[in-house]
Order: sequence, then C-alpha cells, then structure tokens
Amino acid sequence: MCKKLLLIDDDTNEQFFFNEALKEINAPVKFYFANGAKEGIRILNSLLPDCVFIDLNMPAINGLNALNQLQILSAIRAPG
Repeated sequence: MCKKLLLIDDDTNEQFFFNEALKEINAPVKFYFANGAKEGIRILNSLLPDCVFIDLNMPAINGLNALNQLQILSAIRAPG
C-alpha cells in the first residue's frame, strides 16, 4: 500500500534530496511537499498524510509554531 508523505520545508534543495532518497530506496510512498508552514497547514487540512516531516527553521512561521497551530486545528475538528 502506498503511503502519503508530506515534507514541509522552505528549502527546495531539501525537497529535491528528500524525494531522490525515497526514489533510491524504492519507498512505496506518494511524496508531497509544501514550501512553508502556511502551505503545509493548507495541504494537511485536505491531504491527511500518513507521515509529515517539518523543518523547524523556516521564516514567517517556524516548524514549532506550525505544529502548535496544527494541534489547535485538530482539537477544534475533533469530535466530542
């Protein structure tokens, strides 16, 4: 089964190398990437990936702040 993997990173070189590494090991994943935290949060709201890798050092919204926003969003959407 193909897993969905999301990389949130503002560095396009990192995105390229991450994707190449996955290809090299023939990982059965569908690779998605976001060019920053805002785009990553938008994608996460619709994609629901199996795994997310996030750069902690990004401009505007860093990785830790993005994780906090995601926790808040998931708490709002959680049933109950």
